[in-house]
Amino acid sequence: MKRLTLLAAALFLSSVTPAVAQDVRYDFDKEKDFSKYKTYKWVPIKGADLPDDLTQKALTSAIDSQLATKGLTKTDSDDADLYVGYQTALGQEKEFT
Repeated sequence: MKRLTLLAAALFLSSVTPAVAQDVRYDFDKEKDFSKYKTYKWVPIKGADLPDDLTQKALTSAIDSQLATKGLTKTDSDDADLYVGYQTALGQEKEFT
């Protein structure tokens, strides 16, 4: 895709209950100098499980906020420096007492 770097941030949320902590995982190129990037665009991940609309808005606004504090600007242009996407997964564990 052109000369842009494709970044897919995958967030896996599991065990979303008050009694159990969330397990968050992410992946990125550790050798990349992200200070060079100034703009980002949200992109869908094909086949990704997504939460309800309210949770999607909460996730994207939290990520937008964090990226803004790092100096990145959100854009809808295909000329974005980074492409950001996510997916979620919910799991349930049984506890016997």
